[in-house]
Amino acid sequence: SLAGKTLRLNDDGTVPPDNPFAGQPNARPEIFSYGHRNAQGLDFQPGTNLMFQTEHGPSGFDGPGGGDEVNIVERGKNYGWPLVHHRDTRAGTEPPLLEYTPAIAPASGMFYRGGASGAAHAAAGGFPQFRGNFFFGNLRGECIVRVVLEGRRVVSQERLLEKQYGRIRDIAEAPDGAIYFSTSNRDGRGKPAKDDDRILRLVPVSNSSSASPTATAEANASSDSPIRKVDFKNFSYPFPEQPSGRKAIRLRDGEQPPPKFNEHGIPLDPGYRVVDVSYDDLTGDGIEEAIVILGLVHAGTSNAVYVYIYGTQRQRPQILWSFESGDRAEGGLRNIYEKDGELVIELDGRNKIIGTDLYADDGTNRGACCPDAFTRTRYRWLNGKFRQQGTPEVVFRTDAISRS
Repeated sequence: SLAGKTLRLNDDGTVPPDNPFAGQPNARPEIFSYGHRNAQGLDFQPGTNLMFQTEHGPSGFDGPGGGDEVNIVERGKNYGWPLVHHRDTRAGTEPPLLEYTPAIAPASGMFYRGGASGAAHAAAGGFPQFRGNFFFGNLRGECIVRVVLEGRRVVSQERLLEKQYGRIRDIAEAPDGAIYFSTSNRDGRGKPAKDDDRILRLVPVSNSSSASPTATAEANASSDSPIRKVDFKNFSYPFPEQPSGRKAIRLRDGEQPPPKFNEHGIPLDPGYRVVDVSYDDLTGDGIEEAIVILGLVHAGTSNAVYVYIYGTQRQRPQILWSFESGDRAEGGLRNIYEKDGELVIELDGRNKIIGTDLYADDGTNRGACCPDAFTRTRYRWLNGKFRQQGTPEVVFRTDAISRS
């Protein structure tokens, strides 16, 4: 299989004879590296010609969320998936250069080369101080990440334009040194502005070498709503099935590890970790609420998640709704977002709706790893509760936009 592989081919489609698996039995000769889950962007470092590649980690249905990576990809090497992910290590696999949990969903990769030089380059619209830096756009992270490198070593990194333009996908350098990037807010997972989606151009604020980038298009103002002041990584959550019960999930630094393991290191009881925290106005009052997703850590990879929606009352967090999803085969959480004043929930499988038996037979291949459809249900905040609007929509994956 070519799934999860980086392939190396000549321009005419033929296979280079020095590929690492060329001529080996039971191996495809096109393969350059393997063990990738969902590679997104790559570029070669000027001076060293090392290949840097961005990659999505698990999406919740096939492992705990997060675990996005930047890898230095080299011939014949195994980058771990599905044996290891996040910060796990295992003999014979390569650890990531950078790992991101919670997920930021890197979607591209570009080394900034800056073809011109000095003041002339800056005057032309370039950033001489960025030469040799690695950039990539991020969908869930809603930013551009800039990584400063010395060869293989990470010196520093920063997030640019965070939460200003929504989901950022591709990024490229123009001949004059300006940086262009594209948004991806109309893919069903973002909150589009009236002029989305867009291609924007970054130019220096000034010609000084310390200039920071700014976009020529007007930025959306970031929110300072009260709910953003809540530290959901150090927080106690009720169990969704017992919202007023005494037992609680108590996270510290974003996780509650499993309390017991067997002799093979497999959890006997589940642990919990923050998969994602996002913010939007879900109730129509002009004030943001938080959507918090907790993943269950146990022996399997087919994980359900707990979903919480929090608002604020008198500057304190107040739970508005909580529920448990199914797993990746039966009612797993595919997506949750705001659109047109409504809360939209997408669950894997046909006719999967919160409040019903998510594991009920839907007339298809029950228990299949990857259902052929998902169910999209819309809710609106009415009289102090999220209430279902209309009939849920079954969307077949051939008609759906791919996950990102």
